[in-house]
Amino acid sequence: MHIWQGTDSLTVPIPASTLAIGSFDGVHQGHCTLISAAVKNAQYFGRPSIVFTFDRHPAEFISPDTFPGYLTTPQQRMDLISDLGVDHLVIAHFNWNFRETDPETFLRDTLVNQLGAQAIYVGEDFRFGKNQAGDIAYLQEAQERMGFKLNTVSLVQINGEKAASRHIRQLLMQGDIVGANKILGHRYSLSGIVDEGQHIGRTIGYPTANLRLGFPQVTPADGIYATWAHWQGGKWKGATSIGKRPTVKGKTRTIETYLMGFSGDLYGAPLDVEFVERIREEREFPSLEALKKQIALDVLAVEERL
Repeated sequence: MHIWQGTDSLTVPIPASTLAIGSFDGVHQGHCTLISAAVKNAQYFGRPSIVFTFDRHPAEFISPDTFPGYLTTPQQRMDLISDLGVDHLVIAHFNWNFRETDPETFLRDTLVNQLGAQAIYVGEDFRFGKNQAGDIAYLQEAQERMGFKLNTVSLVQINGEKAASRHIRQLLMQGDIVGANKILGHRYSLSGIVDEGQHIGRTIGYPTANLRLGFPQVTPADGIYATWAHWQGGKWKGATSIGKRPTVKGKTRTIETYLMGFSGDLYGAPLDVEFVERIREEREFPSLEALKKQIALDVLAVEERL
């Protein structure tokens, strides 16, 4: 898959393509259905498939203080889209100029003239352009005039719930990892760098990797989770604690993972933590010894889940 960072990087227009457009945060099952349909269409007509997306979610750009966070890092999103067999990924820079572009100009100049869209795939609730004036009705009217075929993909239902990034964020913030993963179609994963902590886990026999996120992802609800930890191609069972560590009077929220069977120094190393299931809520214990006994039970529970 060829990745184009910004529409300006496309120095030569693509003569013909099938194009899917959206934010695609999480690349959940609904996104996969839409993108896969576009790829299949492109293969049938013998033209390249293009996914058109943005370097940031419009909601973060408009209201960064209230945006709850992303479901995927940029790299995770690129990898998931690539796995669907896409030929080109165009990542547009979402800025004020882009936001103020009217639907007609964007559709004509970028999607049709620059990217050669002969078929366009969007979700049924898709809107774009200045003041979100571009909707499905507009695209239906424009398709004959501009020479492309519009394909509107219905929202996917998972266990009676719409596959939507907003809903996945809510489930994660409630600690419902199993529910979130069902809609995603893959396991939710946090990515970051291992920071040096207070070494409290080491003193009770359970050293942990303290994860500092490198991107504003959604952090699941406080609690203990069964996870898989990925580092340098290796994979370890993990017991991950999210919260303020009330037993040791912690003041900041941390993400700490005990990697079962691992020995070595991870400080400064990139680490991915893949969430499987929530084991229990976070709670305060009367002593470190009581905490140690509970961690032993947590590790057994994680072993059973994994």
